Amino acid sequence: MEKKKAIDTDKKIIKILKSENQKLIEIAIEDLKENGNPSYIPYIMEILHSTDQEEIKKKILSLFSNLKQRNAIPELMNALQNKEYKNEWNNILQSCWENGMDYSKFLSVFIDLAISGDFMTALDSCTVITGMTGEIPDNTFKTESKKLKEALLSDKSKKSEILQDILEFLPQLKEESDPDHYIDPNYIEPEDIEPEE
Repeated sequence: MEKKKAIDTDKKIIKILKSENQKLIEIAIEDLKENGNPSYIPYIMEILHSTDQEEIKKKILSLFSNLKQRNAIPELMNALQNKEYKNEWNNILQSCWENGMDYSKFLSVFIDLAISGDFMTALDSCTVITGMTGEIPDNTFKTESKKLKEALLSDKSKKSEILQDILEFLPQLKEESDPDHYIDPNYIEPEDIEPEE
């Protein structure tokens, strides 16, 4: 019985999010900020894209900026790869670096945005990238470094400084995951060992 009630509640929230009632939408977004789950993000993203109400946009961006559920990350990445939401990308990027979650598994999404976007998109992407703490595999490091180097050959704008910053940051992500770069703090070089008498 309880399960059916939860499903009905979900349907009610979705109905509200799809409605034209601005006040109810604001209340639903505030409620989702406290008690929501990431499955609502596609509906909220559509509101962000279609509304001209600044107060609703602020509430949505505040919700995204305060996300702490890691299972929300794929939904945000879907939006950043959907060209329909291109006008919202900078706001979504800003929310990504404000919420402080680690997006290293989606490094290529941010590098692609930095390369293809304008100066502000590149700057916001760089901020997310330099906040990453996760590990990237060696093949990802090589692929993304190559992409950035190729972009730097053709991009002579002020944005190229940002791309260079990203390129210089990438080894920090690789070092954490590459055992060849790990130095055991307890390791002693053989010549430092005193011979036994």
